[in-house]
Amino acid sequence: MSSTERNNSVSRINLALTLGVAVLTVITPVTGSSPTSHGFDKAFYDFLYEHGYVGGAVAAMKDRKLLFAKGYGEDTAGKQVTANSKFHISSLAKSLTAVATMRLVQLRRINLDDKVFGKAGLLKHITPWREETVDERLSLITVDHLLRHTTGWDVDQGPLYDPLLNKLYLARGHDVPDIAGHMSETHPIKPETLISYVISQPLDFTPGTKTAYSNIAYLVLGRVVEAGSKMEYREFVKKYILAPCGMWNTHLELSDHGDFPGVSTSQTENTDDQPLFRDIDTLSVDSALGWFSTVYDLMRFTRCTFEAGQLLNRQHLKLLLARRGTPSSESLDPKLEARSETWDAAGFLTNSHGIVWQDSDTHADDLILYHDLHPQATSSNMSPTRGDARRRRQRREDKGSAAKLVVEQAESRESLPDSWVVLLHGKKINHLRHHTRNLMRYVDTSEDSLPQENLFLRDLSDLHRHPSWDPDMAWSWRQVGATPGGGVLPVRRAAPEITVRYKVDEQDLSAYVDALKNEGFDVQWLTSNPQEASFVVMGKRIERPKRAKYDFIFKHGLDHRRLLRTKLWLERGGYNLTQLHSYVRSAKNIEDDKKSKWTKEGPLFAAVFRYKAFPQGTQMKYGTGHLPEPYHKLVQMYHEKEFYPLSQTITWAKSQKVEEFAFVFIKRADVRKPKTEFRQYYDLTADELAQTTVKTIKSHLRLAHLNSYQGKGGKSRFSAVYTNSTRSKGMLELDQPLKKASEMTIFNMRMGLAPKFMVPYKESGRLRYAIYFEEF
Repeated sequence: MSSTERNNSVSRINLALTLGVAVLTVITPVTGSSPTSHGFDKAFYDFLYEHGYVGGAVAAMKDRKLLFAKGYGEDTAGKQVTANSKFHISSLAKSLTAVATMRLVQLRRINLDDKVFGKAGLLKHITPWREETVDERLSLITVDHLLRHTTGWDVDQGPLYDPLLNKLYLARGHDVPDIAGHMSETHPIKPETLISYVISQPLDFTPGTKTAYSNIAYLVLGRVVEAGSKMEYREFVKKYILAPCGMWNTHLELSDHGDFPGVSTSQTENTDDQPLFRDIDTLSVDSALGWFSTVYDLMRFTRCTFEAGQLLNRQHLKLLLARRGTPSSESLDPKLEARSETWDAAGFLTNSHGIVWQDSDTHADDLILYHDLHPQATSSNMSPTRGDARRRRQRREDKGSAAKLVVEQAESRESLPDSWVVLLHGKKINHLRHHTRNLMRYVDTSEDSLPQENLFLRDLSDLHRHPSWDPDMAWSWRQVGATPGGGVLPVRRAAPEITVRYKVDEQDLSAYVDALKNEGFDVQWLTSNPQEASFVVMGKRIERPKRAKYDFIFKHGLDHRRLLRTKLWLERGGYNLTQLHSYVRSAKNIEDDKKSKWTKEGPLFAAVFRYKAFPQGTQMKYGTGHLPEPYHKLVQMYHEKEFYPLSQTITWAKSQKVEEFAFVFIKRADVRKPKTEFRQYYDLTADELAQTTVKTIKSHLRLAHLNSYQGKGGKSRFSAVYTNSTRSKGMLELDQPLKKASEMTIFNMRMGLAPKFMVPYKESGRLRYAIYFEEF
């Protein structure tokens, strides 16, 4: 970029990047065909139009690889639907709850045959509203009955019908009891209160004798999860389901992220066409109907549950999908008869062909989550056993035409995606599973058509969603230098694969980091956004199978004491503290999130612990809450003892009106290596940062850590550490707006420079980025 493209303040500092002649070699991209051709797009639009849906989102996977994720049409507020649009997922909440319950069974916190109510029940603390009307069969209900809709409650039976929708029924003029009125309660009714009312009413049938859909059963299961885990339902699901699967865009309530993007807040009229979640309090129906998600996250959930084995082992996955009244060892058995029997599994529907799915609640917008456990099996067998092969031969001999049909079905099943999810705006049709199966026939799953890039990265990285991003382009960078013979020496290097997300909300941070790990990425850098409870996160693909790169533990929201306890505990398992970032949540964020656990004013800490990150004998020192004068003395002492800093972050201590330092220093075990020299600075303006960076180059020091913070008067300031631990040349860009940051990063990567630090700061009230690029 020329100097005329710079702002008055220094926007780019070229740090002695003496490349001779820099030549950008452009390789013509070879773009693979999309698995969703024009034929699929047209078929899906036709499907929306034919059935009266205003829009929807769809995603599909094959062999754990995301084939596509797309949005079509509009939502009910007239906004374009994308693959990142959030939808109320109604009964898929039951799937989350069922897997959470089975995790507790796997952890031996509860058993499937545990009684739920009564003096010896898991929920003995929830007592009936009226003891005199309690059904004596209530004490028979077990955890397994709740999971498989065999409790004795039936939404099709009056007078209650579905108690979770009582307020909706009354608003629409239905003749049902007024639960809140009877109990002298106001809406929203707490789950425990609603359960107390329901268990004082007669059951519709004896538990275990019949299957009948029941939302109240899954509301009760949410309380079973709380009883077994000693945690709030939402927190358990976040920690043990959402985070391991990387489901960072799945939330329980609208207030988590403001108004729901798919519905206009002006839609207040109570009509049958209004989305269900506008008529209910999602926290009151949490474990039955309460969650919101995206097609990306639901594909992660499917992969995590049924393919990767991250949540349940094989035994407990069989238990999850077992037929009611049969041992788990018989579930999905290859020897089941050929006809497609369907049954209610725990949180899903399944059949003897190995198909698992979940659809929407009757009152909610239509959706389908579909997974084929055995995509290469025919419709008449589950695995190629000897007996099955014999039966197939007999069929071919006796019924040639029927055998031909079986082969065609097998070929069709194998050519379909293994998993898909369709989320729609509107409730229009039944048998959505069959409609979407027909739509998936338009998806080309042949090897030649598979996407060349990991499409989950489009959900994780703002770089990968930028218009100038080209996954098929081979970046190269050439430095022309003299050879001994007087010629030129071209040098070509492949660019590392980098992800950048400019805003990850604090409550989603753990799940986001796990999502990166699940796609094979390490956390290269993270820092907090000014005056927000959000972070900038950079990931880097793990190129070498070094355990310290992929085996790391990320923690955040830690105060001083929790950080110390966490460090000591993880050190016992061989994990070293390698990254430490301090941050302060603004008063506005705390006020907005009074219901959240993220209410500390700070400073709080985010930390990365890596497995055996340092060679044996390496010494590590860390500290928090240090004021400037004692910190300077400490730095001098560390320097004399040959320690050097890995990180230095600063927050503004309002009570003392001074900076507060957090840091990590290490000392190499190998004394034969040259001493690592360093210089550390703080309270730098953007211009001072630029000047300091140029000045330190003359001392052969490179930028090794960069941090911004809100200093005195709320003004943005920088802290920086320079060391001689690297000789890689670099370049600093300042005053970059968000809309230019991705474009510049992609351009510089083509020139052989990868981003190392990306630090947000406020300049004249505007959000800007300081980006340090380093030669690769």
